[in-house]
Amino acid sequence: MDGYTVDLDDLDQTATRVGLFADRVAAVDISAGLRRGAAALPGSCAAGQLTGLVGPVTRSRDATVTAMSGHAQRLRDAAQAYEAVDEAVADEYEAVQRLFDE
Repeated sequence: MDGYTVDLDDLDQTATRVGLFADRVAAVDISAGLRRGAAALPGSCAAGQLTGLVGPVTRSRDATVTAMSGHAQRLRDAAQAYEAVDEAVADEYEAVQRLFDE
């Protein structure tokens, strides 16, 4: 491999967008429709089924938000790690250059 570049700004912007999307998903009351449906069918078997789905649907949404938030953080961490490596390599390069300049 000849090399590659990582656009740290793009990586950081992607992390921000993923994090914002996770926040938006977290704000959605995903079980509201299920509760409204159950309320519209009081005492029916369907109402019980709809009510029973509230917990699993909410947990699934929460797990998705957690995964997305974790992904956003890992993207930020990767950008920071790339930047730290770039800075370390630049410092080492300068040190080697000074040896040759002496």
